[in-house]
Amino acid sequence: MGFLPGPTDPFYELMQPPIDETPAQKTARQKRELDAQRVSDSIDEDIKLERAKSRKDRKVIKVLLLGQSESGELCSGHNLPCANTACLSR
Repeated sequence: MGFLPGPTDPFYELMQPPIDETPAQKTARQKRELDAQRVSDSIDEDIKLERAKSRKDRKVIKVLLLGQSESGELCSGHNLPCANTACLSR
């Protein structure tokens, strides 16, 4: 299933189910945990596919422009050289 912390893990106490948990609550909790694990696995698979695609397509460069509002990061982004016409059409 998922990660099972050991007694030496600092989050061990937090990961334990409630002592007074009913069977219905246990079933609901396990379903939520399985759903969360599926979502996590899906995200991991998407990341893996994106990395594989970026390895094939080395020409793509992602740039994150940071700055205070109204500091000109939009103009700086427009002044960067473009490798294709799709970039120029923005």
